[in-house]
Amino acid sequence: MRSKLFHKLVAMTLCAGMLVGMTACGNQPTEESSPNEIADSESENEGNTSDGDLSQDDEKISFSIAIMNGPKAENTWSEAQIEEIFNCEVELIFLPGWEDLNTKVNLLMSDEAQRPDVIWWSGMTDEYKEWVDSGLLVDLVPLLQNIEDSNILDYYDEWAMYPTYTNGSIYSIPGDVAEVSCMGTFIRKDWLDNLGMQEPKTMDEYVEYLLACVNDDPDQNGVSDTYGFGGDSGDWKYFAPFLYAYKADIQHFVVGDDGSVVHGSTQPQVKEALALMADLYRQGVFEPSIFSASEGETLFAEGKVGSFYRFLSSLNPSQQYLQSFYQNNPNGKYEVIEPIQGPTGFSADERENGYGWCSYAITDKCKDPQRVMEIMDGIASGEMFILNKWGVEGETFELTDEGAVNFIVDETTRNEMGLSTFTGFVNRKDMFNIQNSQEVNELFERAAETSLPLQDYRVILNSNGELWQEYSGELNALRDQYFYGIIMGERPIDDFDEYVELFYSHGGHEVEEEAGLMYQKQDEGYQEFCQLYQEWFQK
Repeated sequence: MRSKLFHKLVAMTLCAGMLVGMTACGNQPTEESSPNEIADSESENEGNTSDGDLSQDDEKISFSIAIMNGPKAENTWSEAQIEEIFNCEVELIFLPGWEDLNTKVNLLMSDEAQRPDVIWWSGMTDEYKEWVDSGLLVDLVPLLQNIEDSNILDYYDEWAMYPTYTNGSIYSIPGDVAEVSCMGTFIRKDWLDNLGMQEPKTMDEYVEYLLACVNDDPDQNGVSDTYGFGGDSGDWKYFAPFLYAYKADIQHFVVGDDGSVVHGSTQPQVKEALALMADLYRQGVFEPSIFSASEGETLFAEGKVGSFYRFLSSLNPSQQYLQSFYQNNPNGKYEVIEPIQGPTGFSADERENGYGWCSYAITDKCKDPQRVMEIMDGIASGEMFILNKWGVEGETFELTDEGAVNFIVDETTRNEMGLSTFTGFVNRKDMFNIQNSQEVNELFERAAETSLPLQDYRVILNSNGELWQEYSGELNALRDQYFYGIIMGERPIDDFDEYVELFYSHGGHEVEEEAGLMYQKQDEGYQEFCQLYQEWFQK
């Protein structure tokens, strides 16, 4: 069994002074150990690897990668690091933007002369199955089995890997998987103090705070220019504090009271949430642009809104809009609170589906798939992620005492260096994501717990059914038309019942039945995959 190629090479590179301040591979980070401390440990144990099988002991290989991320520059510093560390030559095939991406990927895969050794894509579920059926992709299970302590298998769990399961094996690797939960309810802690209020926990307390933000001059400037709630427009998840407190999950299928799969937008508790939001809209709580074309970051920076539901990374000191907020509000302070409890005591934060939004695979064109798999596994390590995304501490970036990552080279230089070129193949969300401060990392850990109530209620499907693809456009338009209309006072609350009738008369029964069958089949497939996964990798 071959050892992980990256182990000894990075230690050698560290000793040579090429990766000043970087980390070396092997030990997993803990709460007590920083990435740099792990690097020190690896350097000390350089001579203790059980296998001297290094990529530099092998003949140099050449392979091609179709890639979308990064500045799309050739012969860069980042590319040179990959080639030096893994003793290879990499040909980068740059994919176009989203509009032409699928066309280009299909063209590359259909033409043997152009097909790269490693292909990257996003979506394209049907095409992926066709590539597997046609023998265009390499079975990755035996390749991963030959890598000791695989970075890929250490980082991704079975759920993240499940969508790669096709025809009884694994033919692709997730490229980027979001944190299991990455959003929370933000409030202005300084406004709470100015208003003499405690952190809200229940919906009644939250509403009291939001109304005080509108009516009681929370910024104490003597002008009525503040709102209770605002944020980005275009997605119902930004209204999570009001919806999830009532267990109203209006964008997903959910498990009904009888155990059947139903669409969350039709459930009776949604009507209660809409009635509350309509009352708050009437009282001026909502910053108006959230219903049209809001820029949440701009509102966040201006500091005229008392609460948001947004991404936890907003509190990273390196965020420009957070820095702008402090410039505009020297005494201001945002704080993330526990999810608001509704009338039944239910509360939850948004939970991601746990799947990757992009993938990559090794094609049948590759002459040495084992070596290429080992290189891709090395690129997935935490230290290579840091090297690729930020460069070298003290040379391209620095870490401040507050946890901010500050580049010390300008954007033009970073692009010329090719930083972030390879993040499409792994975009780590653990301790090696050094952009996150300790505060933000702790918030992510907490959100993983506070989002759990949605896990058993929400139905997560790893693909959309044919009927949902046919009917969803009209059904989602109906939902938005009725729900926004109710909130903004253009429709009475009882129009919710009319929406439910229209939902089911426009294909709702059919899509729910399809989703139920898919959910059952997916669960059976997942159990089968987990058993095989344990056998393959002894996890």
